[in-house]
Amino acid sequence: MSTSPHHHDAEEYRLTDPHVTELLDRATADLQPQFQGIFGPETIRAVLDETYTQLNATARVHTHLATLATRFARERLTSIANVPRQESGSVFLDESCAC
Repeated sequence: MSTSPHHHDAEEYRLTDPHVTELLDRATADLQPQFQGIFGPETIRAVLDETYTQLNATARVHTHLATLATRFARERLTSIANVPRQESGSVFLDESCAC
């Protein structure tokens, strides 16, 4: 009995899958030095999770999805970090931001 690729993809590539969690944990650790003093690991992971979820929703091929999510998350974090700082000197990751 063969398994449908679509069923396999839907089950195997969820954010809660242990393999995906491991990949995104590693990506968070890899991104931390680049954003040290700008974003904490929780923010980096949140952006990675959101990016992965958005890509996974429309992906037809999932082979390098975690790598793509890492690349796009890095771009998003870099863009947010480069936003001119407010008078308070902080940059906020606004939930309404479509970054």
